[in-house]
Amino acid sequence: MKNFRYRELKPVSKLDDFVESFWILENFAEEREVMIIPDSRVDISFSYSDSTPYHVILNGLENEPIRSILLPGTVIVTPPKNRTA
Repeated sequence: MKNFRYRELKPVSKLDDFVESFWILENFAEEREVMIIPDSRVDISFSYSDSTPYHVILNGLENEPIRSILLPGTVIVTPPKNRTA
């Protein structure tokens, strides 16, 4: 098993005008530092880990990169996000 997994899933074509993608990020091993780069979009993510309760994260309002730590057992899932014009 890999220690870290990222998957991006495309929605069905009927949602193409509204949904760009779903993504899932999983950390199976030790703490891992990640860099979040602003992309001018707002993301709402649902996250939990072996040591933290389920919570919601709002990203995309930043104007510079942010360092973050993924704890062991972290799973982050994003719902659909609207395409930008």
